[in-house]
Amino acid sequence: MTSLTQLHAYTNELVAAVQTVAEFYPNANTPHSPSQLVPPDAPSELRRARRTILANVTKLKTLLEEPADLLQQLACQNQMLACLQWLGEFQVLACIPLSDSVSIKDIADLSGVPETHLHRVIRMTATSGFLKEPQPGYVSHTNLSAPFVTKPLFLDAGMFLAKSSGLASLQMAAATQRFGKSNRPHESAYSLAFNTSETFQSVCDQRLKVGAQSPRIALGLVERYPALQLIVQMSEPGLSTGVGSRQRSSNSTPSLPASSREGKWASTSPKEVKLTDLGPRITVQKRIPDSLQTVSDAAVYIVSVPSPSPTLSSHIITERLASDLRAHLGVLRANCSATLILTMCPLPEPSTVDPDIEASARQRDLTLFQLANDHRLELTEVENIINDIWDTMGRLAIVNKLRSWKDATIALGVKYQVSGNHQRKTQATLSTV
Repeated sequence: MTSLTQLHAYTNELVAAVQTVAEFYPNANTPHSPSQLVPPDAPSELRRARRTILANVTKLKTLLEEPADLLQQLACQNQMLACLQWLGEFQVLACIPLSDSVSIKDIADLSGVPETHLHRVIRMTATSGFLKEPQPGYVSHTNLSAPFVTKPLFLDAGMFLAKSSGLASLQMAAATQRFGKSNRPHESAYSLAFNTSETFQSVCDQRLKVGAQSPRIALGLVERYPALQLIVQMSEPGLSTGVGSRQRSSNSTPSLPASSREGKWASTSPKEVKLTDLGPRITVQKRIPDSLQTVSDAAVYIVSVPSPSPTLSSHIITERLASDLRAHLGVLRANCSATLILTMCPLPEPSTVDPDIEASARQRDLTLFQLANDHRLELTEVENIINDIWDTMGRLAIVNKLRSWKDATIALGVKYQVSGNHQRKTQATLSTV
């Protein structure tokens, strides 16, 4: 495809997505038009159009940018990060009203910073839509900056980028020169940046939310599909969560595959943790790691593979994944119609996802390398683990692959195939949903 053909293709996709957003707001010129075109809780069609717009803007920039543009972009991003750290250090953002403008001089006095410095910082961040100067000498929040006050996690992440991740990233070359191919956590760019022998993991606040997402997801499923009955399986901090799906009623939802119309998360431990607020169709159980799966009549088992982090290495994740797959081998062999679904967010192959999605994934991979000398899992690593789970009668085989359009999340459908059948299996193709 020539550059001119690409230009036309990207432009057409961009125009179509913009039209989708415009059609969603037929009265956009009225005083009541939304301040944020695509809010986080917007319908999926609108969110998908937003994703298409951003992806094609990135593609067009890549097609048209010159080296000087790239350097200018890097310089601006560098200054944006510095300004965000400055604003966070002096608690400036919290001093600005969420729904009104205020004198910059008053904010400077309240924060204890020079007014001229604050002026310069605000005008820099405003170029990216972060804060704005509605009239000379006044500042107010924007849709981009207000969440950094209402959701402090955003500001925490920005401060982490400036104070930890950013400093470590600049020592990547020095770490390679000094440590070579070492994969030891204490021989990283982070250790050089902060001149310490401690690993990043040892200095992290280990705040783990064990299974916090599973009950929430289960609630969403039972609300959407009345035929589902679920058991949420939880283990110790940092360990995997498994899901088993069981059919229990003929009054099932046609929009779901037959194997997943009804569900139950399974546990190998007889001790159950009852959470009454989850409703009668959701039960929470504790599952002992590495124990065999005992729910034998499930239609679907779901195992969520966590992404590597400074507190959970890729080596531990792959070991636990292999163990979890072996724990399900028996029930999958006994019921060859059952499917095990692995959900994960692996490092995508080059050019297989939108450029901004791939850039985000690779940024996280490099950050993990710089902080902990580790790496994000690749799909081929997981596929090799699955293909290596077998017994005397057959083995596990990947029968389906699905990828989310929103990010790099992938779901692998895995079944047990008896000897002879697995050799004739077709290669599973990756589809986007």
